[in-house]
Amino acid sequence: MSKRTVERKLETLNEAVLGELSPEARTAWWLAARAAGEEEWLAPLVDTCPVREYEATDLAFTTRVTHARLICGDAVYDLHTAMEAFDRVEAATVPASLASGDSRPEPADADLEPAMAQFAHLRRRFHLLYVYYHGYRQFAEEVLGVDIETWFALHPDGQALLERVTGLFDLADELTTEDAAGESKGDAGDGDRLADERVEWRADEAEITLGEAADRFCAMQVDRWTASVDTVSWNVPG
Repeated sequence: MSKRTVERKLETLNEAVLGELSPEARTAWWLAARAAGEEEWLAPLVDTCPVREYEATDLAFTTRVTHARLICGDAVYDLHTAMEAFDRVEAATVPASLASGDSRPEPADADLEPAMAQFAHLRRRFHLLYVYYHGYRQFAEEVLGVDIETWFALHPDGQALLERVTGLFDLADELTTEDAAGESKGDAGDGDRLADERVEWRADEAEITLGEAADRFCAMQVDRWTASVDTVSWNVPG
């Protein structure tokens, strides 16, 4: 149904006709009216919709399962996109000769500036990946009551993606520990040693730690979850 069709035909629909619309037709009209900018038609389409009474599985449960799946899909997309971006920048940043261990003459200072800028870009990509992972991990544990591995099992690519991400964090943690103490301290723990690293997360704010940035991102997901599940209302017999 096109916007032009909506604009031409909406005026022909009276309340009686609206009340007889099928669910499929009502949905199509609502979407088309919204696209056509006919905001005044949205309320009548809702108000004339028949009211039904149902005996069904508890909406408090089914709504939470539905939104757990939806947010899981977004989480997998965010982490996958961030991981792919990190891989692309890393491939452009680390020369093949350096990765293979070939020796080269010491570069001049002028040659180092572009490389340093590229490494800074790579680090920002890593920071975003860190915030996504730990923000969603907190959300899973604090809101859903499960670990992120259990939650990501809802998505066919979830487990493989987590292995890629946590593998990168393990490596980063080991390198951070070696830089600080001169030796590896064992299991890295999903990048937890990086939580205190300070970053400029927003240009108009003072620096915060990566852990604080992850907390903020988690809070955004909690707000989204609360807004979604709190829209469900029902009458429970006393």
